[in-house]
Amino acid sequence: MKRTALATLGLLAMHGAAAEQRTPPQAHCMDARQIGGAEAISPDTFALRLKDGKRFRIELTQGCPAPESQLSVRGTRDGWLCAEPGESLVIGDAQCPISTITPLDTRGYADLLRQRALRRQALAR
Repeated sequence: MKRTALATLGLLAMHGAAAEQRTPPQAHCMDARQIGGAEAISPDTFALRLKDGKRFRIELTQGCPAPESQLSVRGTRDGWLCAEPGESLVIGDAQCPISTITPLDTRGYADLLRQRALRRQALAR
């Protein structure tokens, strides 16, 4: 009897954990509630890192200032950013419409940061 109760508790715990997982409405969407960091690569490209380690490239329809302290999002549907009309990054007083969101692996994210470093070196010369 004790084994059955433990097995049942284990299944309930697994079910509860699975219920907390959020499934994006489309593969390229990101959970805006989990943003852990943002890096400006150029005025119209950002690299976002989520708290769970997922990484994304965000392209804006126009240039936007680099986030100095706070970055927020506007226009999400249930907390998802999917590059839908009306979605934007909000940086200071600037509202920056999103044109595309691309999931990245660790290498792709590192490549974006290298591009930013090279761009800064070129500007410093």
